[in-house]
Amino acid sequence: MSDIANFANLKWHITNPSELKSATLDNVRKCEQQIGHQFEQNYIDWITQFGSGIFGGTYVRLFSPNEIAQTHFERIERYQEYYFWEDGAAVLSKEHVLQSVCVGDTFSGDELIYVNGEYYILPRDEEIIYAVGKKCIQAIEWQLIHNISNAPDEETGDYGHCDENGAYYFEAGDF
Repeated sequence: MSDIANFANLKWHITNPSELKSATLDNVRKCEQQIGHQFEQNYIDWITQFGSGIFGGTYVRLFSPNEIAQTHFERIERYQEYYFWEDGAAVLSKEHVLQSVCVGDTFSGDELIYVNGEYYILPRDEEIIYAVGKKCIQAIEWQLIHNISNAPDEETGDYGHCDENGAYYFEAGDF
């Protein structure tokens, strides 16, 4: 059974299922061939079953294989030119960042990358790097819970995007 069917302790609600853009396994394999990276199975399961979209209302966006293929080499060039995560070198070296593939981002501009069997967050406003899991669902959950680029909720102090029952919301997006 895939991890997608068994979301650990998370509850998910799809708010706009008609806008989901699922990928086929052929789309995934074509992207892998174009960029020279192999995706981990949890990302493949998610993107082929549910598709690309935005999680946590508007917070975390997972890219489709087509979008990854179209932007991959430009992102690597940008990382090379504007790299500033020196304080994260103990977590991930610059050389490894330059070998990564960006599979998503946040509303705030943080980027979710995958390299050497693990996911990492490259924050837009911090010079550190966060290791966030070996599976795509772990990385998404980490981002929703920590919400590093936004201030906590004024009433609760929480960073996550969920309702009073603890359910996270997935909202499909057109991009």
